[in-house]
Amino acid sequence: MGTDKAFVVVDGLPMRDHVRAALGLVCERVVQIGGADADVVDGSDGPFAALIALLSTGWAERYLVCAVDQPFVTPRALQLLIDVDAQGVCFEREPLPLCLRSSALPRLRALYDRGERRLKTAPTTTLACPSWLGTQLRNLNRPEDLLR
Repeated sequence: MGTDKAFVVVDGLPMRDHVRAALGLVCERVVQIGGADADVVDGSDGPFAALIALLSTGWAERYLVCAVDQPFVTPRALQLLIDVDAQGVCFEREPLPLCLRSSALPRLRALYDRGERRLKTAPTTTLACPSWLGTQLRNLNRPEDLLR
């Protein structure tokens, strides 16, 4: 994008605000990992390390993690992940959003220590994407993605 995606405006609001609003409707607490105005961890070693740092805070039993560049994600989609009783769950073909239990921390650390950095290895369960999800999980990575 050539700039911090969190602050790219979509439908009148920065992408970050869209994601935070959706999370706020299904979560008690919403924090930002890395980037400007981060509430917690430094994600400078990448998203996988940021997941480990978030789970290491011990703030909760479960964590729902979303990407800032998915401004169309809805509370309904997020609730599907919350409702699954698994150590980690995401939708097939898309590693985020992701719901993780704090008990996933040792497994994530072991993966990281072996050199793993791909987010798609974090969940233990994947859900089929229902047809109504449509474009809700779409990432906006390039300026042309904004035009679509």
